[in-house]
Amino acid sequence: MLRDEINHASPSGRSKSADSGEEGYDVRNKGKVSVEKTPTPKKAVGDDALEVLNASPASMFAPISTGHDSEASSPSSISRKRSLKRAGSNIASLRATFEQTEALAVPVRRFEKRPSQNSPDRVDSIPRSGCEQDEIARLERQLANEVEMRQSCQSQLKSSQERCEQLELEVRAGREQRLQVPTEFQNRSNGPQDDRVERGESRSIQRQLYELKRSISTATRIENQVSDSTFAQEFANLHHELQNFIVNTFRRVKLTSTSEELCERLEEVTVVPKQRGYLQSLFVAFQPAMKLPAFQATAICVLMEAFEDPLLFGLPNQQNWRDDLRETMKTLPSILTPSAFNKWRYLTLDAVRQSVGIEQAVHSAASQLSDMICVTLSALTDMKDLGTRASSLNTIVMRAVQLSHLFRVQRAQYEFFLPAPGAPFQPDLMEDCAVDADSSSQRTVWYATFPSVIKHGDEDGNDMLLSNVVVKAKVICRG
Repeated sequence: MLRDEINHASPSGRSKSADSGEEGYDVRNKGKVSVEKTPTPKKAVGDDALEVLNASPASMFAPISTGHDSEASSPSSISRKRSLKRAGSNIASLRATFEQTEALAVPVRRFEKRPSQNSPDRVDSIPRSGCEQDEIARLERQLANEVEMRQSCQSQLKSSQERCEQLELEVRAGREQRLQVPTEFQNRSNGPQDDRVERGESRSIQRQLYELKRSISTATRIENQVSDSTFAQEFANLHHELQNFIVNTFRRVKLTSTSEELCERLEEVTVVPKQRGYLQSLFVAFQPAMKLPAFQATAICVLMEAFEDPLLFGLPNQQNWRDDLRETMKTLPSILTPSAFNKWRYLTLDAVRQSVGIEQAVHSAASQLSDMICVTLSALTDMKDLGTRASSLNTIVMRAVQLSHLFRVQRAQYEFFLPAPGAPFQPDLMEDCAVDADSSSQRTVWYATFPSVIKHGDEDGNDMLLSNVVVKAKVICRG
């Protein structure tokens, strides 16, 4: 059977090894024969592997007979095994080469860190409420409008100044031309008609110049004049703030001291003698049910020092110019007219008020005034923790000081009046704030919780005989 397979594979009776140029056995003759070796072309590296890859899978992976027959040890079978081994090693090397080539061909992608959408570094990820966005948009629009308005005012001011300079040059040139014209030429002219035309043109130019100067002065002036209604509103706000402070601080305080003991405590407080007499008159007929109006009257009595200063409250005492300014304020009314004196007064005090050097002194004086109110009320009520509420009182006192400064830089003069206890009630100057207020004309003032404001003169500081009540005094009356 083996012989038939060999014959079928090699019809010429030669073995496959003969084709390869090796010695073989002639099966028919059963003897060793010599076979001529034909030169085989030299194959390149990897050709065997390619041939094996091109071969059919059945021939490539055919099982190798391991029997102990005679052909297992034949040279052709040995050669076939060797070629298969070489092909397997070449396949393995080619596979490793291909894998290495593919690994090198694939680009290495670096890991790029991208910012997270929820990262805290992203400003856009911070949520904003609608109210904040609306407020930011409103402020941006307001800023843009202010910048546009400022630029428009600057451009108008510049154009007005240029026009004013041009008109001044025209007026000067016209005057010089009229002076240079000979008298004889003027006499030979058309006479009065030409003179009227020239005078009309001159008056027109002067009128335009005056209007331009007035518009420039109006556009560049810092207006500090405040209307009476604004002062009344600010005074009412200050009165309510002081009243709320007294109520929130002393409504739970219980006073068991008599009127004599309270007056003795006031003797120990370091205040102005005038204020001490006023404060003692408040507590001569003291009743515990009226403690809150009494405490508010005490606070406003000390606070009146800021409103009664003829200059600006809080000016530094160590400066010599302060005394000189006060002395000038006393002597100038006898030299100047009321209108001229009021103009000098409000311009001078306004310049002093806007200076940076007195700001620290004003804050220090306001703080001392607030401490004096706290010390006086603590002496009357035996409260030791009043210092915790001093910050709110200091804010109220500072607003009162700023309001008093604003009164002093007006053209008109303002007078502050605090009714004394026992004074007759004046309906045109006072307002009874008692719950059960009596309409009797025989009422007297028991406590004055806020002063009245009286204005002398008109808006320009003229006509000093004119006076009106801007704010009525807040009082508590008894029959």
